Amino acid sequence: GNMAEAADISGDSEESEVLADFSPDWPTVAAEIAMLALAILGLLLVLSGLGFWTVHPPGESELCQVDVLGLQNASVVRQRSDIAAC
Repeated sequence: GNMAEAADISGDSEESEVLADFSPDWPTVAAEIAMLALAILGLLLVLSGLGFWTVHPPGESELCQVDVLGLQNASVVRQRSDIAAC
């Protein structure tokens, strides 16, 4: 009985010391926050990549036209250069 009581007493005093002296290890906390932020950003990157993969944008043949690009009122030189750049 005495050994158990002594163990309980020392256990209680250690717990109270840990609670009294508790201060977080700030470098570890910062590393965990950075890891969480990078994990969230990585997940968003994967989700946006999946979004781009599922979308079917128009091809060059449909896109690279004077009326689609809004060049109806532009000069012929401007139209040619913008179509060539497209």
